Amino acid sequence: MRKIRWVGCAAILAAGVVSIAAGCAVVPSAAPLAPTPTGSPAPATPSAAPPPVTADPAPTAGTPPELRRFYTQRLEWENCEKHFECAELEVPVDYADPGALSVMLPVLRRPASGPGSRLGSLLVSRAGYGYSTALHAQNTMGEDLLARYDIVGWNPLSMQIQCLDPYEFDNYLAADVSADTAQEWRARLAAASRFAKECAWRWGTQELSHLDSGDAARDLDILRGALGERTLTYFGAGYSTEFGTAYARLFPERVERMVLDGAVDPGLTAQEFALGQARGFERTLRVFVDYCVMSEECPLGESPAEAYDTLDGFLASLDTAPLPGFEERKLTQTLALTGVVMGLLYDSGWDRLSSSLGAGLRGEGRPLMRLADEYIGRSVDGSVSPWMAAITATGCLERPDVDSQVAASDLRRALIRASPRFGALLARDQLPCVSWPVRPGPRRERGPSGPAGSTRAPAPILVVGTTGDPMTPYAWARSLADRLDGAVLLTYEGERHTAYAAGDPCVDAVIEQYLLAGSVPVDGMRCTPESGAYQPVRHWS
Repeated sequence: MRKIRWVGCAAILAAGVVSIAAGCAVVPSAAPLAPTPTGSPAPATPSAAPPPVTADPAPTAGTPPELRRFYTQRLEWENCEKHFECAELEVPVDYADPGALSVMLPVLRRPASGPGSRLGSLLVSRAGYGYSTALHAQNTMGEDLLARYDIVGWNPLSMQIQCLDPYEFDNYLAADVSADTAQEWRARLAAASRFAKECAWRWGTQELSHLDSGDAARDLDILRGALGERTLTYFGAGYSTEFGTAYARLFPERVERMVLDGAVDPGLTAQEFALGQARGFERTLRVFVDYCVMSEECPLGESPAEAYDTLDGFLASLDTAPLPGFEERKLTQTLALTGVVMGLLYDSGWDRLSSSLGAGLRGEGRPLMRLADEYIGRSVDGSVSPWMAAITATGCLERPDVDSQVAASDLRRALIRASPRFGALLARDQLPCVSWPVRPGPRRERGPSGPAGSTRAPAPILVVGTTGDPMTPYAWARSLADRLDGAVLLTYEGERHTAYAAGDPCVDAVIEQYLLAGSVPVDGMRCTPESGAYQPVRHWS
């Protein structure tokens, strides 16, 4: 067997490399687990802990013999950060031929701190963080969760990918996406084609063909077994909810408790996926503009119409006259749009976005560039998180319908109609799929409605959606909850990407009581920040 060894997490932590990526900026520390507000209904309908799986209780139960050695491997833990331990997990690259090639994935664990009896391992994943999701959990998860669970994060295989050198990636992400002329459109297609070819050259088509959520879920199950856990308890946020959904499809009987916050519906086509985000960001921009003009000092103007004119004029000026940024880099129109996207993700950051736009209007490009770098996952030393390349590589397998220049052109026009400001930027992320060197194999199933069978787990899966989430729109959480047998939908009425650890005691209490005690909320429960109380939800049309 040929084995690929990536840089281990201990070495990465020692070097101080922890990426912060799009839709995944560090969120505020979670408020302590709050009691139910006086006069409000109980936050959840208590139920007994999920019944144990009646099959063989061994962590390796039901695994094929050719995979048994992966499930029984011993993780060699070493201290690598205060309160944390690091190890490496060996998984096969191709599950159809597990003896051919394997890879070592970094794993990070924060052991349960006590008091209270240990409940097991809580595996956590937030898109863009990889294994360092566990590192940030100590600042975002409730104290009771940290006391009673080992918090475990890991790097999916897709988070190892780097298709371009940092300098080349800087240029790729800063390049003009407006494509105002046929020549500029051809240049965009050529850049996307080169990106795809570099991925194949640096990685190889065999590895690229196994970056979908199904193989990530199989890796997750090996990690469960290597940790000695009979069943899986999982918290996934954003794009990482796709790992959880795939796991529920492949191993429903092994799901103990699962939270999918900011959920992605795996049944979406590429067009549905991109259009959902385009409409989401355009809507959130409207809400932000209203917020800005109602403030005392909005740099965009005193009315929504004036604010839009100011913003559009500023962005148009950057197309021909980018502003100075950090070192030799320039704040291009594309980077400015990227910064605006980052600023819109969380309403707690809207004042910062307003200030950054004001600086840009004064000719200062660095504040918006800093926001863009946070979205991209670019560190001050020039290193770049692999998260954007990972999303592209996974997306081209999960949603492969942008497979020609005609399809890409049609999608771009549809996105610009839906979102005149963000459409072209979102179209860029689909373009590499036109030239992607691998296509989904026949073994891949699309979502929980695929032929793999029922997704009913021993306990209901908790799907969480935020009504004003631009990155993973609320409609996706609703449709995913409908797809998953027996799933329960929790709605947070707010303006941000994902709901947990946003400082709302209602959301935090429901999720934490579910993970700690198996208390399942009533399907359709709504958390409202104004009242702090629960209200029955009416599904939006």
